[in-house]
Amino acid sequence: MFWDLFEICNQPDCSVAQVWDGTTLKLTFRRCVDLRGMLRWNQLQDHIRDFLLSTSPDLPIWS
Repeated sequence: MFWDLFEICNQPDCSVAQVWDGTTLKLTFRRCVDLRGMLRWNQLQDHIRDFLLSTSPDLPIWS
Protein backbone atom coordinates (compact mmCIF):
# COMPACT_ATOMS: atom_id res chain seq x y z
CA MET A 1 0.00 0.00 0.00
CA PHE A 2 2.90 2.36 0.74
CA TRP A 3 5.52 0.86 -1.54
CA ASP A 4 6.88 4.28 -2.49
CA LEU A 5 7.87 4.92 1.14
CA PHE A 6 9.07 1.37 1.71
CA GLU A 7 11.52 1.69 -1.20
CA ILE A 8 13.36 4.59 0.44
CA CYS A 9 13.03 3.48 4.07
CA ASN A 10 16.22 2.74 6.05
CA GLN A 11 14.44 0.08 8.17
CA PRO A 12 12.86 -2.30 5.64
CA ASP A 13 13.18 -5.32 7.95
CA CYS A 14 11.40 -3.78 10.96
CA SER A 15 7.77 -4.48 11.71
CA VAL A 16 5.43 -1.55 12.21
CA ALA A 17 5.12 -2.49 15.89
CA GLN A 18 8.89 -2.08 16.26
CA VAL A 19 8.93 1.47 14.91
CA TRP A 20 5.57 2.80 16.15
CA ASP A 21 5.44 4.27 19.67
CA GLY A 22 1.68 4.87 19.64
CA THR A 23 2.07 8.45 18.45
CA THR A 24 4.99 8.70 16.07
CA LEU A 25 6.28 6.41 13.38
CA LYS A 26 10.04 6.26 13.93
CA LEU A 27 11.37 5.63 10.43
CA THR A 28 14.17 7.32 8.52
CA PHE A 29 14.63 7.55 4.78
CA ARG A 30 17.58 7.46 2.40
CA ARG A 31 16.53 10.72 0.78
CA CYS A 32 14.25 13.71 1.27
CA VAL A 33 10.65 13.52 0.11
CA ASP A 34 8.64 16.04 -1.86
CA LEU A 35 5.12 17.25 -1.08
CA ARG A 36 3.61 14.01 -2.41
CA GLY A 37 5.97 12.02 -0.18
CA MET A 38 4.89 14.04 2.86
CA LEU A 39 1.24 13.44 1.99
CA ARG A 40 1.93 9.70 1.73
CA TRP A 41 3.79 9.81 5.06
CA ASN A 42 0.76 11.42 6.73
CA GLN A 43 -1.55 8.85 5.12
CA LEU A 44 0.64 6.03 6.42
CA GLN A 45 0.57 7.39 9.97
CA ASP A 46 -3.20 7.90 9.80
CA HIS A 47 -3.58 4.33 8.54
CA ILE A 48 -1.45 2.88 11.33
CA ARG A 49 -3.42 4.71 14.05
CA ASP A 50 -6.45 2.57 13.13
CA PHE A 51 -4.77 -0.68 14.27
CA LEU A 52 -3.82 -2.19 17.59
CA LEU A 53 -0.22 -3.36 17.16
CA SER A 54 1.83 -5.86 19.12
CA THR A 55 5.16 -7.62 18.79
CA SER A 56 3.59 -11.10 18.83
CA PRO A 57 3.61 -13.10 15.59
CA ASP A 58 0.69 -12.66 13.20
CA LEU A 59 -1.82 -15.48 13.02
CA PRO A 60 -4.01 -15.93 9.95
CA ILE A 61 -7.73 -16.11 10.62
CA TRP A 62 -9.90 -17.77 8.00
CA SER A 63 -13.58 -16.96 7.87
